[in-house]
Amino acid sequence: MGEWSLGRRNVIGNDDELDQRLARIVEHFGEHWLSIGGAHPIRRAWHRRDAIATSELYTLGEALERIAMIDPAWLARKVQTIRLHKSANNTRGALFEILSLSYLANASYKVVPAREAHPGYDAAIEHGNSAKRNLSLKSLKLSKHGDLFEQYAQKTKDQLLKVAKGAGVRSFSAHIIARGRYPEAHDWDALYRELSKSVSAIAAGPVKREIGDQWYFVLAPLAVEGTELDSDYLSHSILILAPYHQNEAANVLSRVEQACANLARHGVGKAKNELNELLLRLPTTIAIPDVLQWIELYFKSHPNKEVHGAILYQPAIVRDAVGSKGNSVIQHCVVEKFGQRGEEWHAAHPNARLSFTFPVGTCSTEPGVLELRLGEIVHTIVGHYFYQHGEQYHKGTTEGTVSSPAPGVRTHLILDPPNIDGGRLLLSGHFAEDEGLLLI
Repeated sequence: MGEWSLGRRNVIGNDDELDQRLARIVEHFGEHWLSIGGAHPIRRAWHRRDAIATSELYTLGEALERIAMIDPAWLARKVQTIRLHKSANNTRGALFEILSLSYLANASYKVVPAREAHPGYDAAIEHGNSAKRNLSLKSLKLSKHGDLFEQYAQKTKDQLLKVAKGAGVRSFSAHIIARGRYPEAHDWDALYRELSKSVSAIAAGPVKREIGDQWYFVLAPLAVEGTELDSDYLSHSILILAPYHQNEAANVLSRVEQACANLARHGVGKAKNELNELLLRLPTTIAIPDVLQWIELYFKSHPNKEVHGAILYQPAIVRDAVGSKGNSVIQHCVVEKFGQRGEEWHAAHPNARLSFTFPVGTCSTEPGVLELRLGEIVHTIVGHYFYQHGEQYHKGTTEGTVSSPAPGVRTHLILDPPNIDGGRLLLSGHFAEDEGLLLI
């Protein structure tokens, strides 16, 4: 095992290969810069050891390697933007440009990053027979409403744990659902008050409460089939759902409209052999079919605008078919849509196709589906923000296993080895507490 891959949960399979990709990150960003920690997404990923963070770092390392062979000066400028981190938007945009162009790097055509501050597009794809694509790259983020939900959900978790410890509760599960509309600050305050009053009653059995027409929650002792939970630790499972803010989709679609307008305004790609196309990274809070519908309407409403096609890209963490074993994978969903001019261009250049190569994960034209399993009943979660956190402390003797049975849920093993007088061992694995993507 190499220097940089040591201690990381490697699902790539080859430690030397992983170490080589991580070394590219050190080469471009510097060992000291990476060691500082803090809120920067690359530093956050670097300091984690779980499989998702390792997969993201591997992907970034390979992207740096690929782009360095295409345009090292362009790459150096983007790395400097990321290192300076003057704004989250600038950092996210530069990361996406490096990653997306590396996915597209292919021997069958030439990827040409645009010169600095080039208006209208970010890169050109030069196909054979003079066919050319002008790509505008945009990474759209979760809205402020999604960020606020995450903050309130984490505060709710902290409140529950504090009250449960104070009340002597040794395990609990909490299912909390906001109904009808996106919860505002006063709704969360009402939830905190009611949860604080209800936690102490868990020992007697499930506690079910409604708070007006806004909240419904169930608190209950936590039971894990086939396992005894250790009473010295507070095992818990917390699930919170809330409807998307009414402006969530509108905010994302307005960014799509801005990207279309920017590409059209600069009037690039008017020659018949050129295609102007958007490559949009979408957050998981927006449904790809909704954006496709809007894109189709845009093409019909603006047939003469110099926007000829759109590629929608949505990466997401999904559980594979062996979800009970804790296997999380990165799914890359890619969907392409042409307007009339784009269809004509494609018909004239049938071999001018893009090829995406993702170093880690699976590729699909269908987005992942979020499912909530409650016993034998499975609910598909559509149009909701989702938060899940859990720590399960399983009581063992001299052996056992640790896993991540669901996103955000981790198991730990408490052992009482016979050769340690009065001592206990806590064993934990390298699993992500939050399975959101930081880089990709």
